[in-house]
Amino acid sequence: METPVVASLTSPTERAIQIARDAGIALVGYTRGRYLSVYTCPERLASE
Repeated sequence: METPVVASLTSPTERAIQIARDAGIALVGYTRGRYLSVYTCPERLASE
């Protein structure tokens, strides 16, 4: 199963959030170790 995800060490721009939302891509920012911020499509990411 393919899950489109884009991750960044910094925060995304408003335009990046809009594009990711429109395309159904999970956009994640501030990825640091075990911590991250999900900006779009959190249902694409599973925590088990």
